[in-house]
Amino acid sequence: MKNMTTAEEQAIHPMEQPTSKDLTQPTHGSVISAGRVNGTAVYDLSEEKIGVIEDVMIDKLQGRVDYAVLGFGGFLGMDRKHYPLRWSMLRYNSRLEGYQVKLDKTALEDAPTVEQDREWSEEHATRVRAHYNPSLDWPLG
Repeated sequence: MKNMTTAEEQAIHPMEQPTSKDLTQPTHGSVISAGRVNGTAVYDLSEEKIGVIEDVMIDKLQGRVDYAVLGFGGFLGMDRKHYPLRWSMLRYNSRLEGYQVKLDKTALEDAPTVEQDREWSEEHATRVRAHYNPSLDWPLG
């Protein structure tokens, strides 16, 4: 049997769209689509913008969001760094229409970045967990 190319396989099995509904529209309640989270501003406690959420990382075995990837620094996207923050470190502020964290730009200077490893590993996750003090998490509820 001939191995199919990606294009041939996609012609036979086109990528299915999960829904035709636009999940990036504003939501009400506590559930939000990942597409809506991406691009959301992140502020420190003094309400200074420190970056934006560029991605979320989901624990595929536990079925929960573990990290938000904060894009910060650089100029016009050049030399921008990406910092994984525990999801529990973010709290949504509806007045700011963004997330707040209990750290500032200087706290990110020596923080682990996504760029430090070619791919995410448990070792990288351990470094991230060890770097940020648990007191930076917001209380549940």
